[in-house]
Amino acid sequence: MGDEKYEVLLTGDSSGQGCNTSAWDPVTGSCLHQWRGGASLPRSVCLVGDDYLISGQPNKPLLNVWQVNKCEQLPLRLFTPGPVTALAVSPSGSYLAAAVQETVSVWQLGTGHLVAVLARHYQPVTVVTFTRDGTHLVSGGEDGQVLVWSLVTCLSRRSLPGQQVGQAEPRFTLSDHSLGVTALHCGYGAAPVARLYTAAMDQVCRVYSLTRGEQLLAVSFTSPLTSLAVDSLESVIYVGCQSGTIHTISLTSPPREVAVTADSLGAGTIQGHEHPVTCLSLSMDGRTLASGGEGQVKLWDTPSKQCVRTLPHKGGVVTALFLPTPPALADREAWRPARKLVALQKGAGGGEFACSILRREDLQGRDWEGAEHTSAQDGGQQGGEHTVEELKDINHQLYKFAVKNILKT
Repeated sequence: MGDEKYEVLLTGDSSGQGCNTSAWDPVTGSCLHQWRGGASLPRSVCLVGDDYLISGQPNKPLLNVWQVNKCEQLPLRLFTPGPVTALAVSPSGSYLAAAVQETVSVWQLGTGHLVAVLARHYQPVTVVTFTRDGTHLVSGGEDGQVLVWSLVTCLSRRSLPGQQVGQAEPRFTLSDHSLGVTALHCGYGAAPVARLYTAAMDQVCRVYSLTRGEQLLAVSFTSPLTSLAVDSLESVIYVGCQSGTIHTISLTSPPREVAVTADSLGAGTIQGHEHPVTCLSLSMDGRTLASGGEGQVKLWDTPSKQCVRTLPHKGGVVTALFLPTPPALADREAWRPARKLVALQKGAGGGEFACSILRREDLQGRDWEGAEHTSAQDGGQQGGEHTVEELKDINHQLYKFAVKNILKT
C-alpha cells in the first residue's frame, strides 16, 4: 500500500460471506485488506488506537478481534454480559463502551476492568459514541432518549459534589425524539463547546449544543431516518432515509426557527438506493460520501451528487466507514502496538487496588515484546496482578518520575 493512501474505506455486510470487513481504496475502488471470520453488527466496527479492529458478533456475547495488519482473528476472547447492540472506543483507545440491552458497560481496555455500568435507558440502547476529546460518552436508545455522560463522574471511585459512587447520572438527558435513535455524531472541539447531531425513526434530525444541552435545530423529513453524516466543517448534514433517499441540509444559513421542515430549508436529495440507507460516512475532505444499502456501497461525488463507484456486497451493509489509514495497514511488518488487550472482566471488582501497564510509553524502555497477549487459557486474570519485584520496579519508576518533575531536571 502506497503512502499516498492516507484514507481507507471500511465496509462489511450482514452475511459475512468471504470476509467480515474489507478495507478499500476509495479512489481506485481496489480492495486493500480483508478481516475474516463471522459477521459484524451494525454500528459496532471500531479501531482501538491504530492497533486493533474490534466489532460485535450477531446474537453472541463475544467480540471479534483482529490485529490491523492480519486477516485472521486473534485467539483472545472478549466476552460481554450479553449480545451487544452498539460499540464505541474512546479516541485514546483506553476505554471500550458496549451497549447490552438497556445498559452500557464501560471497560478499561489496558486492564480489562469493568469500571462502570450505565443504566438509565428503559429500552435497548441502539448507538453509542464518544466526544472528540474523549471526556463524554453519548448513548441513544429505542426509547428516543439521548443521554450525555461525563466520564469523570461515571468512573469516579469517590463521591463527587452532587453525585454518589455507583449511581452515575447523565449530564444531559435529551428526550425530544419520540421514536428510536438510529445515529449520533459528535462535532469537533472539546465537549463543552461541541455540537451533537442525532437522527431517529420519528423522521427528525436534531442539532444540540453540549454547552447547556440546548436544542439548536430540528429538521423534519417525510421518511424515518436511518443514518447520518456531517462534514468536517459542520456546514452540511447528510441523512439517510428508510425510503432509500439521502437528504442534504446546509447549515451555512440557518433558519430563525428551531423546528423546520426539510422542504422549507430547500434540502437537496441524492437518489440511488431502493432500500433503506443503513450507513453514511464522509471522507476527510468532504468530497466523497459513502452510503450503504442492501447489497451495495455507493460512493458519491458530493459537489455534483453523482455516483462515481459501486462496491457490491452479499447482504445488507452494516459498515461503511472512512478512516485515516492505520500505519500497520500501510506497512504490515511495522506493527508495534501501543497497548495490550486482555480479557474483559465479567463483573465489578471488589475495590482492590491494581497498578497496571496500559501503554507502551509506561514501560520506560523495558522489553515490550516479552509480554504476550493474555489468552483464554488464563482467563485474563494477569491484567491487574504483579509480583513483588514488579511492584518494586514500578515504585522505583514512580520515584524517578517524581524527582525529575519536582527538580525539573
